[in-house]
Amino acid sequence: MNDEKLKILQKKIDTAQDKFKPAETNDYSTESMNKGMQVLTELIGILIASGALGYFLDYLFNTAPAFLLSLLALGIITFFYKLLKMTKNTK
Repeated sequence: MNDEKLKILQKKIDTAQDKFKPAETNDYSTESMNKGMQVLTELIGILIASGALGYFLDYLFNTAPAFLLSLLALGIITFFYKLLKMTKNTK
């Protein structure tokens, strides 16, 4: 075989191999998933903690849902503040 035929054959082989080459993956998916799980954990933790503390204070001082509602509102505000700080730090 001469060099011309070898070059053509090599080009065909390279083209065929490119079809079966796995697509390059970015590591953004795991990074985004970690960030999402962190946000979800913050949300659940803050809401459970503020709700439990509000319920306990309502039980302790025999007030209706005053502490529960006020601490849940404070917890939601805190969550959105933390969410804003988390998204502001990402580039």
